[in-house]
Amino acid sequence: MTRVKQPWIESERGYGQKFFGYSYHPSSDALEKYIDLYWEWMPDEVQEWYIAPQGTPELEDVEIDDKFVTHPLGYGPADREVYKND
Repeated sequence: MTRVKQPWIESERGYGQKFFGYSYHPSSDALEKYIDLYWEWMPDEVQEWYIAPQGTPELEDVEIDDKFVTHPLGYGPADREVYKND
């Protein structure tokens, strides 16, 4: 199954940024909605630690099973909104 793969970075105050993982989405539109909801969910003030999308999304063929998650943190608030009917 082909999915849109989005890279994410981790940012921690005093330590900088590093690669964190990937999220996988059914389409570019779903990714855009997911990112919009993710930022809505985040507090207005900058956190000590957070993750953020970074880089260019790519298409990738993946095998989906019951352990497959869409986000590097697992099942987050944006997942519930974007993928509640998948």
